[in-house]
Amino acid sequence: MDDSISGGVKISNVALLVLIAALGAGILLDGQVYNKPTPMQTIYPLNSATSIEVHFDNQLILGFEKKDQQQWLQSTPIAAPAQQQRVQVLLDTNKHGQRYYPSSALPTEDIFKEPITLKLDKATYEFGSVEPVSKLRYVRANDRIYLQPDSVIPLLSAASNAFIDLKVTAQVQSIKIGDTPLAQADLWSNLTAIDVTPKKPKLPGTGINVNLVQNSKPLRLTAVHTDNGYVISSENGFDYTLSAQAAKSLGLDNLPVSSNP
Repeated sequence: MDDSISGGVKISNVALLVLIAALGAGILLDGQVYNKPTPMQTIYPLNSATSIEVHFDNQLILGFEKKDQQQWLQSTPIAAPAQQQRVQVLLDTNKHGQRYYPSSALPTEDIFKEPITLKLDKATYEFGSVEPVSKLRYVRANDRIYLQPDSVIPLLSAASNAFIDLKVTAQVQSIKIGDTPLAQADLWSNLTAIDVTPKKPKLPGTGINVNLVQNSKPLRLTAVHTDNGYVISSENGFDYTLSAQAAKSLGLDNLPVSSNP
């Protein structure tokens, strides 16, 4: 056999073995070599935002403030506990992948006709229309236009309390309504309200105390039946509105109606 042909075959075999080994390593590493997610970068150098504002037509429609550098609270349109995961969706606007354009490269007058503006501290973002092919939304910030997953606008278009944490209780181990212990403490576990109402001063002598133990910690609530429905006041400073059906299942439907202050 010709040496050059023999040598060529040997070189080809070595190259093929190297390729097979590389592919095998990729499979064994569960795709980590070839399927790494696109690294996300930040638009503005924000270390930790403490305020969030959403504006439409130059009006503030939604606002949040960070409490004690830990929890986000809604401040506009009403003060309310915030769902941290949904607030995180707003914060993630500061992240982007690889797709962006200079502002001069796109017809901004058509894309940003009625933009919704998001402010994280002093950093500003404008949400435009959806790119029809990728279904990603145009976001203008820092003299660039980015294409991002369309997650913020659907949340803003949902119910008015979409960002409010309506959970009143966690896992309840024991409960006492007034002076009467209840055997079915599980009825009060993971209680969810239908809304949070603006805080109002309570009339003296109205309502009934509800003392419970949840996650091995005591919690005191006050249940009141007002002209606007059944309200649970919590130690966290917020008033939660219950549905009539929930109030009935909890045994609160017999409360006398107290006039609103």
